[in-house]
Amino acid sequence: MIVELPPQSPVDDLGRLLHAGDVAAQLALAVTHVDGALHAAGLTAADLTEVRVRTTDPGALVEVREVLDEYLAASGGAPVITVVEVDLLDDPEMVVTLDVHALRPAHHA
Repeated sequence: MIVELPPQSPVDDLGRLLHAGDVAAQLALAVTHVDGALHAAGLTAADLTEVRVRTTDPGALVEVREVLDEYLAASGGAPVITVVEVDLLDDPEMVVTLDVHALRPAHHA
């Protein structure tokens, strides 16, 4: 079964943006949120099938790949990664959000 997690953004528990303008730090925080959402769903990064990065800064692709590659290498995940340029996110200082899909293994059904 495909599991679509809610978009993960670089915000705190109160919805306040953290790391304004810093794509690597924002992405690292969003990845932390992805990991938490996966855990809450009984999944791990190894279950990820797709990660869609939405960014207002396509020039940051190298930083995005470094952060994602580090996380995925450490966790055993190997999803398809797509980077999409957008004009604006929820906050003008937000430069990245993540949309992820995972596959729930049959033995978890």
